[in-house]
Amino acid sequence: MARIILSDILNDIRNSIGAHTYSNWKGIGYIREKAALVSNPRSLRQGAVRMIVEKYSRRWYATLTDAQRHLWEAFAAAQGSASKSDQAQGQKQIIPVSRKVMSGMNAYIQTNALLVSCTMAEVDDAPIGNDGPPQPYNLAVAYGAGPPEVLSLTWLEPAGMPALTAIRLWGKGVKHAHKQFITSVPQATLVLNIQNMRLARGIQNGVPADFYRFQADAVTSQGIKSAGSNIAEINQTTSF
Repeated sequence: MARIILSDILNDIRNSIGAHTYSNWKGIGYIREKAALVSNPRSLRQGAVRMIVEKYSRRWYATLTDAQRHLWEAFAAAQGSASKSDQAQGQKQIIPVSRKVMSGMNAYIQTNALLVSCTMAEVDDAPIGNDGPPQPYNLAVAYGAGPPEVLSLTWLEPAGMPALTAIRLWGKGVKHAHKQFITSVPQATLVLNIQNMRLARGIQNGVPADFYRFQADAVTSQGIKSAGSNIAEINQTTSF
């Protein structure tokens, strides 16, 4: 990506010319090559995500006050940036580490998108001063009763878990599955059918051959995530 230095004569340039796109980010002009191939399957899930982004983008300008937007900017700035070592660790985990370099508007959209995925109420106030929840621990997985593709997951939740906290469970495996499951705090066990997991594109890194691997985290009603739990894995004993 190249940077543009503008002058008094040429002080702004936008949109595309040929194979290059010209744009501006926080007052800095830049040039990037257009993607050679853009995949846009317009799936239902993709459409739902776009609707969430559109909804909260509009709310940012039409509903939030200047004071609320200022606090979201402060919240975003306080997140800092994940280090390269943290990011590398995230690649090995099922729940990746976020870079957390964003504007207040992006933080607002991201927080509410997370709450929507957990079927929680939206928030307009930045969660400044709210600590993240403790992470679930002792996550374990075993084959349940019935067909061999049925797995049972159990975990423990620390004392002091905030009310209305959701537990998210993620799974990867031999079929490159990667799916989020939402539960409520009182429920400390989940039985799932691996065959119902949505398949993700590409090969998932960090999963041993013939293994299923799971990890959990917690999300508060303010949209703050905990760190990930331990990783539980189980060997595939039967070819599905």
